Amino acid sequence: MAQLLLTGPELGTGTDLELSLQLVESRLGAWASSSNTGAYSALLLEVFGVQDADATSALQASIRGQGLGIKLEILDAPTLSGIQGAYTSAAPQGGERIYLNAAWLQTASASEIEAVLLEEIGHAIDHRLNGNVDTPGDEGEVFSARLRGLIPASSAFSEDDHRLISLNGRPVAIEAYQFTTGSVMVSGGRSFPDKSLRGTSGRRKEPCVTEKMRLSVTLPRSLYITIKLLANDRDMTVSALLHTLIDAEIRKSEALR
Repeated sequence: MAQLLLTGPELGTGTDLELSLQLVESRLGAWASSSNTGAYSALLLEVFGVQDADATSALQASIRGQGLGIKLEILDAPTLSGIQGAYTSAAPQGGERIYLNAAWLQTASASEIEAVLLEEIGHAIDHRLNGNVDTPGDEGEVFSARLRGLIPASSAFSEDDHRLISLNGRPVAIEAYQFTTGSVMVSGGRSFPDKSLRGTSGRRKEPCVTEKMRLSVTLPRSLYITIKLLANDRDMTVSALLHTLIDAEIRKSEALR
């Protein structure tokens, strides 16, 4: 079975993208297995709403059998305009397609790529079950998180992930997976350029504190979600919690000097 069909150059053995495709196959296969029908139906109901029994059975049979067969295409960073991954039900070549950002793939781990692929597959499942009536929020993000045993970010239930990109001069409507950036201010007016307020998927950089007290960090999306949950638990904003955590690290660093 093949849930995703990569178009373009063949994958090298052992690449993170190849490993992520194997993870996706394994996870979807286990979810849709005949011995897991209860959990399969429960997740569909939670993420995509009440479904037609025939449609959900056909989807399950497809995943367990020949696979979803969604084409996967790697696009350059300028074309995707900073988006890491995207799904469209109406590609210029016809049919549905998932896109990944080539530049992002150079630094993303297999697990990070898997998370994005599962999110875009979630959008594909929504389209197959609900047609053009899109489930509110970012149902793909919720699907990906639940399938990986994680708690979705609360923003996923209200987020608008619809975008337009241009492919071969044609506008293409997509549902996008994108990181954004921000800045955290800490005590004493010290600014910390930060690429983690919505979670980035790059490798984590070790903190480097200079005389100007500038800190650059890159955190995995999963860690961002953890920080967000902690912030919610303490009735704080994400930036406020990051402020507290970073300030504590600075005080420890200064105490060791």
